[in-house]
Amino acid sequence: MSSYEGRPIFIFGNQRSGTRMVASILNQHKNIVITDEAHSFSNLHALIRQADRMPRNDGWKYSRVEIAQNFMIETSAQYIRDSSTTARRFGNKTPGLEFMLDQVKSIFPDAIFIYCLRHPVKVVRSLKNMPWNKRTTQENWDRFKASVEIFEKMKPRAMLVQVDQVSNVDEQRKLVRDLLDFVGEDLDENMPYYSGDEWTPANTIKKPLDSLSDTEMSSITNDRYYKKFCKKYGYDQ
Repeated sequence: MSSYEGRPIFIFGNQRSGTRMVASILNQHKNIVITDEAHSFSNLHALIRQADRMPRNDGWKYSRVEIAQNFMIETSAQYIRDSSTTARRFGNKTPGLEFMLDQVKSIFPDAIFIYCLRHPVKVVRSLKNMPWNKRTTQENWDRFKASVEIFEKMKPRAMLVQVDQVSNVDEQRKLVRDLLDFVGEDLDENMPYYSGDEWTPANTIKKPLDSLSDTEMSSITNDRYYKKFCKKYGYDQ
């Protein structure tokens, strides 16, 4: 049986949407470890499914969870591996993992999910400035819409976090409280994101960003989906 207690926590959403900030908040809690991005999760899932086809005893359903947890821990940074030895709750942060939701649930059937959402223009603009991004603006916009559609169809619904609607210390503290309430952990008022007197913006880019071209901008804002989305999620104000 896994050495971790409670339901596993998964944080996902479009890239550049605040998953890092949410993971950082939860990693400040002594009981929680949120592992680094699991870009090889599809390979991990395939190997576990291959092992599923072998004759197994009843304990295998627990072993497969522990194997997946250990893999994600051991492929994380050293400070994550260190904190995993004392934490009692396991989690992972991987933008885009929602596209593998069925595979995640097949290994972690009792997982709970946190979905990070940010204004689409900010997301697509930020992605345009990432050296590792290989997609066009239109491809990133289409992927954004597909990601939101997965979130909206999830049952039970994931917790929604809109980090670009957090703009001061009080709202940041409320976010910390809401996250811990959702995952079922008590508030630790010594957590830096809660105890600090300064708001910590989610943006991790330190350089000026290139803007979207007029053509790129219109491909998003002239899409019928855009206005419906903005109204639904409060971005039309």
